Amino acid sequence: MYNIDPEYLSIYISIFSLIIAILSLPISYLISLKTIRKKLDESEHRENQQAIKRVMESINEFFLIFYSTVEDIVKINRHTFNANPG
Repeated sequence: MYNIDPEYLSIYISIFSLIIAILSLPISYLISLKTIRKKLDESEHRENQQAIKRVMESINEFFLIFYSTVEDIVKINRHTFNANPG
């Protein structure tokens, strides 16, 4: 095989390691970018679900107050109100 001086061998190994490290930077960047995007999408989805839940709770509270007011004013039970729409 080749007869390489150990001093030069360590230089060659260092140079090849540097080349491999430089070539791996774009791949590492793309992987981290994809991971960050995925986590942001998950976070956005979670925030949307929480917003929908808050809106649903507000609508539910509104209807509970509405039915309570109807019962007080018209003296009609909420279940009767739901059963006879027209």
